[in-house]
Amino acid sequence: MTSSRGQAGAQSEYAAEYERETGYPPDSRQAQLAAEQGRGAGAMAGSVLAGFLMIIGGAIGFLDGLAMVVRGSWFVYHAGYYYHGTTYSWGWASLILGGLVFVAGVCVILGMMWARIVGVVVATLSAVTHFLIIPYYPLWSLVVIAVNIFIIWALLAWRPRRYA
Repeated sequence: MTSSRGQAGAQSEYAAEYERETGYPPDSRQAQLAAEQGRGAGAMAGSVLAGFLMIIGGAIGFLDGLAMVVRGSWFVYHAGYYYHGTTYSWGWASLILGGLVFVAGVCVILGMMWARIVGVVVATLSAVTHFLIIPYYPLWSLVVIAVNIFIIWALLAWRPRRYA
């Protein structure tokens, strides 16, 4: 939780340091920009954690999809479920999506901006896919949906520093 008092303190510290170094007072936009860029270490760590979770989740999703394609008869599901699909079709969806999540996770850790955007889209698709796979993996699907929600937040919360 942030307060305006902490932001004002960061702005005044920046203003004092800037004035000492240059001899001129900074304008309010510079001070506000510097205070905003100083925040976000937790969000940056969350973004890196999201990348690792995407790698792990992508690998597990890939293996789950592979298991559903190869050994679909092993899975048991509730016959009255509205979104009925074969384990073969859900397996291919999970297999492809798991591979995409894995690749996007690697690229997020490498710091690629496009990977963060793709990561949000793929994590959203992964959450929707796991919602539809709930009859096959009830508890696991709910855990993956929660992790995907964290991944989406972490990828959207962190803003990299901009250097002028």
